[in-house]
Amino acid sequence: MNPTRLTSGNLAPSDRESTTEIDDLDGSIARETVHFSLDGVPYQIDLSAENAATLRRTLAPYIAHGREKEEFLNRRPPPIPSPTPATAQKIRYWAMANGYRILPSGPIPGRIRSAYKRTHDII
Repeated sequence: MNPTRLTSGNLAPSDRESTTEIDDLDGSIARETVHFSLDGVPYQIDLSAENAATLRRTLAPYIAHGREKEEFLNRRPPPIPSPTPATAQKIRYWAMANGYRILPSGPIPGRIRSAYKRTHDII
């Protein structure tokens, strides 16, 4: 069998789809989602390769002296629930008013949701 190689040149415009993840820290293109937990709270953050490496280097001494908790082994972090549309709009307005870079639609980065919750005493 001789496979056909598809490139953007031989795809119809309706067949083209592109998704770009944004680094939650600096707005660059994210390469991966990093999951971690601190004080019993699971987090996930979309990071560029450089920022993911920096995070891992920063945490390395703590990880080296820590121990894995058995209940976390072989367990995926729980999904973060999406806010309702009305709440999402409030978070977007708050984020823009407080200097966060945020797109007018799509998922709200976890760091922005966390900051909004902390500011508004939401658990």
